[in-house]
Amino acid sequence: MKKTISLILIAFLSISFSGLKAETIRLDQLDVSKGTTGWPNHPTQVNKSIEGNPLTMKGKVYQYGVGAHAPNRFDIKVNGATRFSCVVGIDDEVRPAPTNEGIAGYNIIQVKNGVETIVKSGVIASTDESVVEIDVDITGWDFISLETTESNGNNWSDHVDWCDAVFEYTGEAPFTVYYDEMIPKFHCMFNHFSLPNTRMMHRYKTLNPKDVIHVENLPAGLTFNPQRNIVEGKLPAGKYSYTVIATTTDGSTITKEATIDVRSNLISPTPLMGWMSWNVYEGDITEEIIKKTADAVVEKGLLAAGYNYIAIDDLWHGSARDANGYLDCNYSKFPSGMKALVDYVHDKGLKIGIYSDAATRTCAGAIGSLGYEEKDAEQYAKWGFDFLKYDYCFAPTDQATAIERYTKMGDALKATGRDFYYLICEWGERKPWEWASAAGGHSWRTTLDSRDTWDHGRYDTEHCGVVQAIDIMRDLAYYSGPNHFNDADMLMTGLYGTGKSSSHDGANGMTNREYQAQFSMWSIFASPLIVAFDVTTMNDETKRILTNPEVIAINQDKMGLQAECIYNTNQIEVYAKDLENGDVAVAFLNRKSTAAQIEIGLDKLFLEGSHIVRDLWAHEDVMTVSDKISATVQSHEVKLYRVRPAGTSTEELNETDKSIKIMQDKNRLLIQFTDFQNDTKQVQLLDISGKTLMTKSCNEKTASFDTSNLSKGVYLVKATTGDLSITEKHIIN
Repeated sequence: MKKTISLILIAFLSISFSGLKAETIRLDQLDVSKGTTGWPNHPTQVNKSIEGNPLTMKGKVYQYGVGAHAPNRFDIKVNGATRFSCVVGIDDEVRPAPTNEGIAGYNIIQVKNGVETIVKSGVIASTDESVVEIDVDITGWDFISLETTESNGNNWSDHVDWCDAVFEYTGEAPFTVYYDEMIPKFHCMFNHFSLPNTRMMHRYKTLNPKDVIHVENLPAGLTFNPQRNIVEGKLPAGKYSYTVIATTTDGSTITKEATIDVRSNLISPTPLMGWMSWNVYEGDITEEIIKKTADAVVEKGLLAAGYNYIAIDDLWHGSARDANGYLDCNYSKFPSGMKALVDYVHDKGLKIGIYSDAATRTCAGAIGSLGYEEKDAEQYAKWGFDFLKYDYCFAPTDQATAIERYTKMGDALKATGRDFYYLICEWGERKPWEWASAAGGHSWRTTLDSRDTWDHGRYDTEHCGVVQAIDIMRDLAYYSGPNHFNDADMLMTGLYGTGKSSSHDGANGMTNREYQAQFSMWSIFASPLIVAFDVTTMNDETKRILTNPEVIAINQDKMGLQAECIYNTNQIEVYAKDLENGDVAVAFLNRKSTAAQIEIGLDKLFLEGSHIVRDLWAHEDVMTVSDKISATVQSHEVKLYRVRPAGTSTEELNETDKSIKIMQDKNRLLIQFTDFQNDTKQVQLLDISGKTLMTKSCNEKTASFDTSNLSKGVYLVKATTGDLSITEKHIIN
């Protein structure tokens, strides 16, 4: 009887597993911009030939495929793919002739631990009678590379088409990678920052999910979770290190040292929030516009919501440097000078930023900082600026030069002794997530310049829409944390197609649902939240989106994690982000043109038991679940949830960790200390120049200042206890 039952069970399991339907994804649906092509200034084309014509080989027109030029190569992480098939040949736009015959070699390559094995190869030519059909079993492969070469010693007319190129897969879909990403290595950051006694989480991964990761020499207070490959815990102020080791599938090891800088005076413990001038004003920026914007940011509630930076972009510059090499502003635009403008913005309780470029010219043609880094940084500090956006137009394309130039400016800013937020803006082309933090950056652009559109075209080489930015950010989750963040570029919310730069190339605006979706994704990505519209005209819907406190709380969570994509199939994506108090933020993204039903199991969130799901746009708890979260999501919509254990509230969980909150009512500033027991607390009230007006020491949970006799203006409140210290600006009216 037992044997019969076993046979029946085996038969059942065989039927069940064989019934799993493989999904498909085409090469043209992947990010082929990561590949290479052999014709300068002619990028790979999607569903077109390299010259932009319909894909045509031997008289047959193909609807789907990729047009390239030999030598070219696409490298793909196989993941759950089991089969690859395609046809490859020379496009008919190349006419056979003695002087321009198209001829190229092709290779299908298996890559494992950096070792390449050619499994199929041959030659294709424009004179061939038929295309080459390829069908390869890639089950268990790490990477597959599709390559064409210069078979006849030159690349004249080698217009290669990869058509009907399809991957069959179950589970995780394949995706393209850069060539050097196939070499065994980590795909995450190792320099970490944290506030003292605040939960931290360090996530580690290699490009091969089969590699085994472990850690050694962990500081007391931290633990390693081998199921998730994360280190987590809390530490007091100080500097720490430990070792991370990955054992690859061939038995070799990769070793890296992780460092942790724990201190209370981090410049950007959470992502920056603010406003930037370029998208809406371009070169028309003036002193009056900055003042009106600062006024509106305060009056319309953006400052209260957390938007505390005002940033001047390009074309503020004077026409020449002085005899000592210093650069002043254009006084026709800024008649009072920069110092007076900075003081005005500071008096509003805001910080202010300025712009330059790591070359002799800025992107719009003004004077750049190359060779004058120290003098420019000194000038910015003298004026009182708090922020520098540093662009990379008219600079060499290699990574080494970018690192050198950005590090030089980063060092110059530090040498001033002033705290500068440093935004590195080279558009992600030289992988700044791998080096920008070491260069002094607090955030770095990962994308091309954003446009006010949902979908700008997948492989535009200069600009991108919302979905293109999401595609880029998706694979960078492990490079984000306190004091260093991936920047998906400015938010389009509020523009409605009225911007200047943001409306280039036919970008005519989005729907409110799409603006809300972008804000949701930027928030869960822990991207800086930088708005770029005319704040003086902000409507109620824009304010509703930009000031949602529950969504902003996801962005400003103290662990600083960027959400990880845990599901990505057929234009449906699910993202998850661990929060400091133990909650998990979840985003359901529907990129389709129709509504879709989306669900995710709690096990994918590493959660067990009953949990409450809160809709952060509806501001209500919408379900209690113990197995999965499920929802109908409209086209181009994001459902953003906060998931917490049943029987708790978000507020209760937040208050289990040590914190300092400074609150203000009509005639009083109240400072509240949570979970510090009998620690000595000191609070100070200072004027905007930093002069101490009042000081109190206590052992109680609260302290307060009477503000009824204070003059109107901006004041600083500093609260310190143990290893934790915060300073906030408050406006007394």
